[in-house]
Amino acid sequence: MERGRGPSVRLREVGGDSESLQEAVEYFITVKEKNPPEGNLHLETIEGIAFEKGLLPDVIEALLDVAMSARLVDRLNTRILKCLIPALVVPENAVTKAISWMCTRKPSINIQVLFIKWLLAVFDLLNSKEHLHSLYGIIFYYLQNDKLCPYICHLLYLLTKKENVKRFRVKKLIDLQSKMGMQTHLVALLLLYKIHAPEYVSLTLSGKPKNFNASSSPWKKAIERIQNNGYRQLSETQSLVNLIEPPMRKKKRKMHQEIIPNISSAAHMTELPRSLIQSKTFPLEQLTTFSQLLQNFDWIEFPAQMGSVLRSSLLLHYINWVKDDSHSSVWISGWLKLFRRSLQTAKGTPCKKRRNSRSF
Repeated sequence: MERGRGPSVRLREVGGDSESLQEAVEYFITVKEKNPPEGNLHLETIEGIAFEKGLLPDVIEALLDVAMSARLVDRLNTRILKCLIPALVVPENAVTKAISWMCTRKPSINIQVLFIKWLLAVFDLLNSKEHLHSLYGIIFYYLQNDKLCPYICHLLYLLTKKENVKRFRVKKLIDLQSKMGMQTHLVALLLLYKIHAPEYVSLTLSGKPKNFNASSSPWKKAIERIQNNGYRQLSETQSLVNLIEPPMRKKKRKMHQEIIPNISSAAHMTELPRSLIQSKTFPLEQLTTFSQLLQNFDWIEFPAQMGSVLRSSLLLHYINWVKDDSHSSVWISGWLKLFRRSLQTAKGTPCKKRRNSRSF
């Protein structure tokens, strides 16, 4: 890949900071020095906006390309990766390009490790995973690197489908285990392989696949705070999550039924941009039995409105299983906060008027 000018960035309005953010991003895209004199100043601008409001997809794509191309010193690349806090979603194209940079061996091993850690932190915010799944074999190759191995195992754990389990991959994992000893990340991946294809894994492995702990992620708290902050870009992206409050009913006993949204797949919303639609997904509207849940477990996507899971015991089962490996609990928490806010609004002025009308 060439070291020329990176992708141009056209920022949508982000408060009053769009001009300063655009200037900072364009600086890193065009600068030629590995340790540019104004690098720290522009990074402070990006960091301030990222940790307060999050970054939009086009900004994340541009900055990730800068960091993984190794055109800057690692000190700056590290700071760039650590401030990639998504305000909305993460474009899959940015991730596939970053993996292609790994194949060139230009980014240092420390930057590669940090990138995989970031990818694990934002995995559930990817707008698609189709192309990422197609890179399964390339990602698997990086298991042989001792520093990357634990994080690659976690990523493969999230990506693995039955068709990915091959005899040669099982053999490679067993060889690595013989070389490194009983590493929990290798055992977890082997357990998952054994569930998908027990005839390939002859080793005695007890238990179920572990839930990898991502609590130490430097991005976790910032992502949770920004994603919980009322989905701050709703005014620009109504197509992503429709949280329009349904009309309130006069009868209180019906209110809880009306305010919980109906179950609908994000991929089946007609207003959703095509770039955000995943193929090979199972429509949630068709999920009616537990056997369907088991058969289509790998193809289920979160609903358009997370609050709608309260209508389905099957979806609650699904959320309970994946809760440690996803941001589902954060999204549900955000929806419940909006729900509570709407109830407080509904009980505000109208209730006071009723009380006043009853006083004689």
